[in-house]
Amino acid sequence: MSKFSAVLLHNYKNSIVWSNKCSYVSIKYDGWRMIWLPNPSLERGGVFMTRQGTLFDAPLDLYVECVKLSPCDILDGEMWKGYGFQSSDISSVEGSDKLRYMIFDCPNYGGVYSLRYNYLKYLFSKNRFGKLYLVEQELLLSSDLLFYELMNAEVRRGGEGIVIRNPDGNYDYGQRSINVLKLKPFDIITAVIKGHSDRDELTTYTKSLICTTTESEDGNLVEFRVTYKNVSPPGIGQEIKVRHSQYTTKGLPKFPVYLGVLGGELKTHLLPKGHVLSEGRGLIDVIVEKVEIVGSKISERSEASKILESSEIPKLKLKKFKTLDCYKTPIVLEDIIPIDMKLKSLSTSNNNLGEYSELTVTELRGKLLPLNWLTLKSRSGGVYKIVMSKSGQIYCDCPSWKYQSLHPKDRSCKHCMLLK
Repeated sequence: MSKFSAVLLHNYKNSIVWSNKCSYVSIKYDGWRMIWLPNPSLERGGVFMTRQGTLFDAPLDLYVECVKLSPCDILDGEMWKGYGFQSSDISSVEGSDKLRYMIFDCPNYGGVYSLRYNYLKYLFSKNRFGKLYLVEQELLLSSDLLFYELMNAEVRRGGEGIVIRNPDGNYDYGQRSINVLKLKPFDIITAVIKGHSDRDELTTYTKSLICTTTESEDGNLVEFRVTYKNVSPPGIGQEIKVRHSQYTTKGLPKFPVYLGVLGGELKTHLLPKGHVLSEGRGLIDVIVEKVEIVGSKISERSEASKILESSEIPKLKLKKFKTLDCYKTPIVLEDIIPIDMKLKSLSTSNNNLGEYSELTVTELRGKLLPLNWLTLKSRSGGVYKIVMSKSGQIYCDCPSWKYQSLHPKDRSCKHCMLLK
């Protein structure tokens, strides 16, 4: 099976405005990015794969539900256990019953994100699922202040941040796309160096600093490591500044980054834009253009625990924000119906050109018209339907065409080539 190249998220930058001046905003679930690749020839109907290309052995019910949702669509989502868990907890057997697949994209459907999202809504409307969830997108007018307020509202209940998507953005395979942005806060804490890890045998670098801090989530003394990689590490007993993103389930700083020695020059390029360092504070508020976002202190884990116990999937907090009722480009139902259903709906019309083999179909080469369709029997015995869209694009439902990691307008197969 060929490696799938997933789109990568870009960090949010202030004043990013797309031509449509609106954005889809959703919760950023802190889990493990996972791609569902369908394959009818496999016993479970497909495989789960990380964006690095590693296969993931998920619980059986997740395979069953993905096949039920759509046996032919590639799905892009996040394996998530709930608030308080991180990516390293996903592979743990403990709490595997809480594992859910949060789906936010369907790359092989093609088109801009607004169409792909509507197609996912169509798929989820047909069935109810216990482990699969559609990540709900709220269409909002783009605003720096709004994005930071939504991010802080999510962080207060134990979340990681938000994701901002361009409704007109394509799926940029294998690229860090400006059409998909992540916005997360950072905390700055003070830690004391208690030791150094063993030096790297090849580079003689100190791999990491062994640190302790009382600026943990519950105020207790905790020990953690910070990557350093330098031949001259700060001395034992020195205080340093560390940037991190929230806390793990064990109360340890998550994704710690060394900023510098306390009282010395800090690596300001690693700080968020507009970030203000204040001595003696454990949690630093995110400030945008001197606008203070009220209540940016993270709430206790009790609220997150209640949400987890009730098995409810959290939604973006939008009490005081007005959402857009519709997108400027009207969504036509025909545009979000799967290809096989499009073919089925055309079968009763006069556009049916009949059944052909790979030898006889050559008589139609260059003669296929928009909305015409035909049935083709291949030499291997497979029977496939081929249709030409209104725009002149030829669609085929053979595996070779459907499972390509390309935009539909760029796909082709030997059956399509026979008709061009």
